[in-house]
Amino acid sequence: MAGKDDKLTYEIARDLLPRLQGYLREQLSKLLGRLDVGENVEIEIIDLLSEHQSIRKWMQFLNINTNRERLFEGLGGKPSPSISSSDIWVCRRSDCNYTLPVIQAGESAPNCKFHDAITMILANQKKG
Repeated sequence: MAGKDDKLTYEIARDLLPRLQGYLREQLSKLLGRLDVGENVEIEIIDLLSEHQSIRKWMQFLNINTNRERLFEGLGGKPSPSISSSDIWVCRRSDCNYTLPVIQAGESAPNCKFHDAITMILANQKKG
């Protein structure tokens, strides 16, 4: 049975899949297919998504353990990733906290998964 963190990882993977291209999209699609038949692929999903720097920073921002005892090995305390507000998409609605990472500079803004008709904006553009 998947725990809370597993479910979050799977939800994130499904949210990111349509926005990815090439190798990353192909590999994530295969992992999600394995998930659909009951395999536990959480660590593999995190490892794959962590290969992309902006996705890794965003996942760390969300407190998803991307280090798996190696990315921050030897550092004391909890890693505090720095992610710029220009690297995070946010919903325009002030009552919504949904975010996505900017995957590639200049990409089109995605829609909020909870408010499909609302195009997301960069976090540094959101007011209150």
